[in-house]
Amino acid sequence: MDIRELRNFVYIARLQSLSRAAEELRIAQPALSRQIRKLEGELGVKLLRRHARGVEVTPEGSIVLKRAEFLIQTLRQIKEEVSAETTLASGHVAIAVPPAAGGIIVPNLIKTLAQSHPEISIHVLEAIGGALQELAVSGKTDLVVVHNPLPSPALRIIPLVQEAMFVVSPPGSQSDRTSFSIKELMRLPLILPSYPHYSRLILEQMAARHGIQLNVVMEADGAALTRNLIAAGLGHGVMTLPPVHRLAERGELVAVPISGRNLHSTLALTYRRESGLSAAGRVAADAIKTTVAELVARGEWPGALRLAAGND
Repeated sequence: MDIRELRNFVYIARLQSLSRAAEELRIAQPALSRQIRKLEGELGVKLLRRHARGVEVTPEGSIVLKRAEFLIQTLRQIKEEVSAETTLASGHVAIAVPPAAGGIIVPNLIKTLAQSHPEISIHVLEAIGGALQELAVSGKTDLVVVHNPLPSPALRIIPLVQEAMFVVSPPGSQSDRTSFSIKELMRLPLILPSYPHYSRLILEQMAARHGIQLNVVMEADGAALTRNLIAAGLGHGVMTLPPVHRLAERGELVAVPISGRNLHSTLALTYRRESGLSAAGRVAADAIKTTVAELVARGEWPGALRLAAGND
């Protein structure tokens, strides 16, 4: 079976005309008809049904058409990937990031790409939690950086870094503490994100294991809003360090680590499996992974526990 025969069959099926396909392919119509008869002979089925207006695909032909289109697309992607290794990647890449992690990653990423791949243009979109997950699944952006993405067969998920979780308190509150245990945390009036945010789920699970009910005085989605509510003395939060470390350094909030290994957040890079990435997208994805690794290695990622190894 020749890939050219399959490609030409796809042309005929799409155009529903042997003569139009022959014209576009610049192949004599009798030669094109012979190719189709040869393909039908190899498969032992009729692929096309001729009528006065042209041709239509048989049920068996529909099966072959679907597989042929997939094969041709795969071969095209192979060619693009190989070509991308030997040519300068260029194009536009849209990246969605959470505010705090994005504030650390994006400036370094832009500098790196400006030096190594100036032909790549970057559009950065800032979003939080569920909105980031939705952007990842929908494919509205090429790449999405998100904390603890929900597993999805539609997504490729590449963990980047694991971050410690901190109890964040109003200024002057809990400042004598060096850590919180899970049980001590459960007794605090908490301002937490709504379901299905990861930190809310994991805290509820830990409370259930200890037979304790969380004292949630308020739900708030978004780091900036939560910071403001805590600073106003309305409760305590559970967050990673990047959104609050500057405020904690200035004494405007207090951030105390939580003891134990089971409570951490994983920042991950995601994109849709089906659509894959362009050459520029692959360069940007690699640059994001390298940027995070370098920031952690230099001690410039507040609250980083370790690089998160592996992917799904």
